[in-house]
Parts: sequence; structure tokens; C-alpha cells
Amino acid sequence: MTFTSYSLAGEDPNPMTVEEVHCLKRLIKENMGKSPVIINIGAGIGVSTLAMLEERPEALIFSIDVDPCEGEMENAQKAGLNTTRIIRILGRSQDVGRHWPCRADFIWVDGDHRYEGVLEDIRVWAGYIEPGGVMAFHDCFDGEPPKHNPSGAGQAVRELMHKDDLIMKCERIRAFKR
Repeated sequence: MTFTSYSLAGEDPNPMTVEEVHCLKRLIKENMGKSPVIINIGAGIGVSTLAMLEERPEALIFSIDVDPCEGEMENAQKAGLNTTRIIRILGRSQDVGRHWPCRADFIWVDGDHRYEGVLEDIRVWAGYIEPGGVMAFHDCFDGEPPKHNPSGAGQAVRELMHKDDLIMKCERIRAFKR
């Protein structure tokens, strides 16, 4: 049996569901040009990183997290992916973004789930999206989040992102095109 991003997915409260992995792969496939630059905020065990590289092995992924998240690289190696396409950055995404040097084709926000943290991620990172690029969020809930996942992402996204730019709503994922 081959190890993939789907091997790490499962029912909520897992990092991502199988359907969310499928939707993330579709976003990456349909909305990126050649050699895309991706900013992955929130490394965790690497579900999103694996999904992105499985779909677009030529992508360059800057993976940002406050914790070392060794599982991300271990799982990428286990899946046989080219880990030289993953650049790990240790720190708060908001602080890293204030000094970021280049634009990106895709920004995945799945780090600081507090309402204030997601607001700050949007304010700091939205200006780095290439025209035609995508900013996507995980753990967005339309109403009150469940007790097992008290994410403030949904409220922050509803307040700051333009609903007319919404291109995908898939379980807890919301994606917006610039």
C-alpha cells in the first residue's frame, strides 16, 4: 500500500478529511501555473504539504509553523516526495509575513486558529498573492465552531474576505481567487 496524504486524513477532528484533501488537490491542480510558489501556514504532520506536492511536484512550498513539526518532513519522505521542494520556516506566520520577500501563487492558512490570528494572517499575507492566485483557509465554520475545534477562522474569513471572490467551499475549506 502506498503512503500518501490520504493516509493521514480521516474524519473530523483529524487534521484534514479525505474530502478536504481531495478539494485541496483540486485547488492546486486547477489554479496554479508552472512551477508554483506556495505558502503553507501551519505545517502539522504535513497533510496539506503532501497533498500539494503529490498534485504539483514542481511546486516550491514555504512551510511556516511556530513548532518544528518534524512529522511533515518524515511523512513527505515516507511518501517518496522530493523534500528539497519544501522549505521550512520556524516562527509565527504573521511575523514571517511582515518581512516576506516575494509573491506566491497559493497561500494556505491553517496555523493560528484564533480569530485574531486569522485576521492578522489575512492582513499580513493577502498582499503577497499573485494576480489570479488563491488564498485558502482551513477550519472555517459557517456558524459557531464545534467545541472540539474552536477555530475563529470562519468569522475572520467572513469579515475580511470578499464573498464574490469565493471559488471553493468544501467542508471546512474556503478558497478565494485574487
